[in-house]
Amino acid sequence: MDTPQRRPDRWSLHDFQEMELNAPPNEKWELIDGIIHKMMLGGSLAHNEIVVNLAVVLRTALQAKGSASRVYSTNVPVVSEAIDTSTYPDIAVRCGPRVLDQKEMTDPVLLVEVLSRSTGEKDRYDKAEAYFRIPSVQHYLLVAQDRMDVTVLARGAADWVRTRFDAPEDAVEIAALGVSLTLSEIYENVKEIAGTY
Repeated sequence: MDTPQRRPDRWSLHDFQEMELNAPPNEKWELIDGIIHKMMLGGSLAHNEIVVNLAVVLRTALQAKGSASRVYSTNVPVVSEAIDTSTYPDIAVRCGPRVLDQKEMTDPVLLVEVLSRSTGEKDRYDKAEAYFRIPSVQHYLLVAQDRMDVTVLARGAADWVRTRFDAPEDAVEIAALGVSLTLSEIYENVKEIAGTY
């Protein structure tokens, strides 16, 4: 199945979820503002190492402060019926209570995408625009996988505030969660990044 059979130009979240149920197991799709995008499966070792580093550092920091917030990886979709969106961010953190057998989230506080050549543009623009319209989202991190470079987009009073970090000692503050993480922690042991720790 190379592309889903087109119905209207834009898909509703409900129709997309129906399509996903019938998709072959080796294919994964995202719906962003009613438009379907095929996901690349797999990924580089560097990409996966960065995702694991982020998950571990975030979880450890949240546990240290006694937070009930939970860290999730790429298999849990973030959905919004209001904007016909269903995505699989590399990392998501949510702070609300979890119900038994919950399989998706509507209320993430932090979303993280590790950028690759094939997905970077979509993550920077299409996903960012969609994520900005999810009321619970307070922070969106864009993390380069080929160099030490993290961009934080934080919800401000009137607009989103963009801050970029590129030094090992730089501390990325996630104010909504009350935690911070350094770039040296994010990129720890990633051999493709010169000078990492």
